[in-house]
Amino acid sequence: DRYENILGSGKTHLRYFIHAIQSLKKLGPISSLIDIGIGNADFAINLSKQNKINKIFGVDFSKVSVKESSRSLKKLKIKNKVIFCDGGNVDKWAKKATNFLKNENVAISLWFLIHEISNNSEKKIINFLNKIKFYFPNSPLIICELVNIPSNVLSKNKEFTYIPEYLLFHQLSSQNVLTLEQLNTIIKKSKYKVKSKIYFDEIKEKQKTFPSCVLYTLN
Repeated sequence: DRYENILGSGKTHLRYFIHAIQSLKKLGPISSLIDIGIGNADFAINLSKQNKINKIFGVDFSKVSVKESSRSLKKLKIKNKVIFCDGGNVDKWAKKATNFLKNENVAISLWFLIHEISNNSEKKIINFLNKIKFYFPNSPLIICELVNIPSNVLSKNKEFTYIPEYLLFHQLSSQNVLTLEQLNTIIKKSKYKVKSKIYFDEIKEKQKTFPSCVLYTLN
């Protein structure tokens, strides 16, 4: 559940990071990062290797992650502030981030967070995104999310995707993985515009595409 975090889980996300970093580079110079659900800081560290990053502001709901990610960033001499906070509480973390990141060109990343905080409510996530946009109107936003694929499609393609196991795990822990249609609708109704969208592990079924994961770059 959201109160527990398996350190090292970010290693499974490395293949997405390169695409996110390339997308951010196309949008102009980035000097700092807000990483909501920072985990073990893998994305922040990888981004800092590709860009000159002055500061990292991280948020996580796991005290272990807060401690370990801050320690990892300090080892690399990256100035950082990582706080224990519910990532869905934008008002709380955004004010602290604004003070810490004054005069910085900030990017924001959300790695597999939306399904943790959605409670299966599109309106809740739209409001969540719009609050981020309010506090950081000029900051690009990276969103990477699992996609809920219909069970009848998965049953025919289970040899070609890892998503059945992922979806089972998330169902057992009461996390609401959204469909691609839901994710696209949420972003369309938010105040963000899609700059790029990348699908991973696509399944083709009756002229439809069902990705196991989607990476959005918004601005």
